[in-house]
Amino acid sequence: MIGRNIIGFDTIDSTNDYLKRQIDVLEDGTICYALTQEKGRGRRNNIWLSQRGNLYFSILKKNRLERNAIFMETILISVAITKLIEKYGLEPIIKYPNDILVNGKKIAGILIETTGTEQIDSVIIGVGINVNQEDFKSLNKKATSLKLQRKGDYSLEDILKEFIFIYNSLENLEQAYEIYLQRSLIINKEIILDNKKYLILKIFLNGNILIKNECKELIVNSNILDFTNLYND
Repeated sequence: MIGRNIIGFDTIDSTNDYLKRQIDVLEDGTICYALTQEKGRGRRNNIWLSQRGNLYFSILKKNRLERNAIFMETILISVAITKLIEKYGLEPIIKYPNDILVNGKKIAGILIETTGTEQIDSVIIGVGINVNQEDFKSLNKKATSLKLQRKGDYSLEDILKEFIFIYNSLENLEQAYEIYLQRSLIINKEIILDNKKYLILKIFLNGNILIKNECKELIVNSNILDFTNLYND
């Protein structure tokens, strides 16, 4: 369960960083949210521009996991976000590994950070959902929001409550995994590896990817694949 303890800020450096600083005293499932972040970030330390009007929050999970099981957290969060967005009459898809798109534009992103070495002592899941922002400046061709897609202003509090309800309702992990695969942008798409064409067949629970051509099948780590031609960015 998540969301029994919710901590809110008007402005903070980073909701992920706050949970990391307080990890020893906060209970499992704690959520920290902020209206703006001064040092928000995405994968590979990319800057996440955290303008007011969107929903920025992080979830602390203190469950111990094997490192190869961490991708399951990405699956659960991604599916919860897609189910949330679908409630607004939209059709989100999952851009592997950590973005949610609507009509080809990013509407949400995920950043997962862990503590521990061989085993994971804790997981901090950062989520950003574009809600009421209307102008993304240089990213207008790549980003969108609920307001741009459906018009009107939306309550961040209501959206967070709905997300928590949806996430806590995902009891069937196999079903969540199937939904993740159905919503995935890359399944059955063509990709190039070592100058050879492959078809992407499957994403495994550890995040590895099954690809195939007329000669062979390979299970590969996503880090060696280039998805640029699939994402058009």
